[in-house]
Amino acid sequence: IMVNDDGSPNTQHSLNLVPLFVIGSNTVTQVKAGKLGDIAPTILHLMNLPIPPEMSGEVLVS
Repeated sequence: IMVNDDGSPNTQHSLNLVPLFVIGSNTVTQVKAGKLGDIAPTILHLMNLPIPPEMSGEVLVS
């Protein structure tokens, strides 16, 4: 949970690493390090949905 020292939620954008867990029946051979903008394209890829060209992120799994 991302909270400040006073217990309030931390809602600022940061460069902190965030774990991504991919759980399912398909085998994922590798998960690359990425950024927040890579999450949506990765999820769309895993769901076999098209990734809009406006999304600049990369797919994090191979």
